[in-house]
Amino acid sequence: MAESKPLQSASLLRRLAEAADGYRDNESRIIVARRDPPHDVAGVFRESQTAEIDEALRTAGSGYEAFGPFATPSTDPLPSGRKQVSSVTVTYTDQTTETFPAGTFDALIWSVPAFDKLIMPNLISAYGLPFATAKRTEFVSAAKAPFPHKLYSF
Repeated sequence: MAESKPLQSASLLRRLAEAADGYRDNESRIIVARRDPPHDVAGVFRESQTAEIDEALRTAGSGYEAFGPFATPSTDPLPSGRKQVSSVTVTYTDQTTETFPAGTFDALIWSVPAFDKLIMPNLISAYGLPFATAKRTEFVSAAKAPFPHKLYSF
């Protein structure tokens, strides 16, 4: 009989799936996360990055474990022949610009109402209201940066 493993909660599995799904590159990933809610993720690494995984486990502290490997398939939602986005360049009101290459974001959120409609419900569902409120406060106080998905890995 196989060695018994600790039972995984549905909320942990959902959080791990969210973290893995942010990559969609067919590569095996190890996720360093907290087993107990709210299942904070300390990092997502390629399976070969053993030193980085060990460092993340060491610095994250007790309660964090390495889960995986997980892989999500590359997806190309547009039919071949259709124009695809290669990058998005943002011009801020002070005329500075910032370019986001395709594949480095799933969504860019520009306003607090958009954050409230699109991000808050997911944060509340996954992590609870106090965490979601803290992330909203971070977003509101950010000087000029949009809220790229991968930076926060919801």
